[in-house]
Amino acid sequence: AERAGFDVSADLARCAILLEDGSDLPAPERRDAAPLLREGDTVRVRTEFLVRGEVSLDAALADLLFVPMAEARLGEAVRWREIPRWFREGARLYVSGAGEDHVRDRLTALPLPTLLERVDGLRDREHDRDDLVEDYLAFLAVERLAGTETMRAWIGRTLAGENPADVLMALLDEPGWGPLRDRIESEVREDLASRSGRGRDRFDGLYARYKEADADAKLRMAGEWEALLRSEPEAPWADRAW
Repeated sequence: AERAGFDVSADLARCAILLEDGSDLPAPERRDAAPLLREGDTVRVRTEFLVRGEVSLDAALADLLFVPMAEARLGEAVRWREIPRWFREGARLYVSGAGEDHVRDRLTALPLPTLLERVDGLRDREHDRDDLVEDYLAFLAVERLAGTETMRAWIGRTLAGENPADVLMALLDEPGWGPLRDRIESEVREDLASRSGRGRDRFDGLYARYKEADADAKLRMAGEWEALLRSEPEAPWADRAW
């Protein structure tokens, strides 16, 4: 609600949350289940995902509810999918708080150079899962540049039908979108690199050797993995290494 740029209290008041335990369901149903499912004004929450710590309830609820709320605010002025994809995805991840988990997930799964290659300055090419990192980090960059109140105004005015680039230029008194976009891209790259954690180059090198090794060689690398993990236990890549 604090980041949405509009009053969400009425929307939230209509929602009912139904907690369900699906741990006893047949394996195929458990495997294909989503942590949250919205049916009208009812949100069904699968509690086994919460128990296992696989999802943040607050972030997942906000993520699930934000797009319908945003579409309702737009009304007939602008359709949700007419807004640039980078703004839609960035706003969804920023407002919901789900962006942090997504960034960590991608830093865990992919080498930093691969993610940096996907940073293209919000040029809204065809998106996939790895472009969402830039979308979210761009919103954090704008928040650092402009402050929380300006962020709320930016999101609110865009969801009232204005162009997000034009609104942001006006709020920041910037004469052109290109230079502002370049500043945001630079901030995103710095943020992404800082989040990758120390020792990432050593992890990427060791992992490359591990993928090419035979079974015996992989076992002999156990000591190297242990030393690396003990050196940086909180780094995002440590999740993958474990």
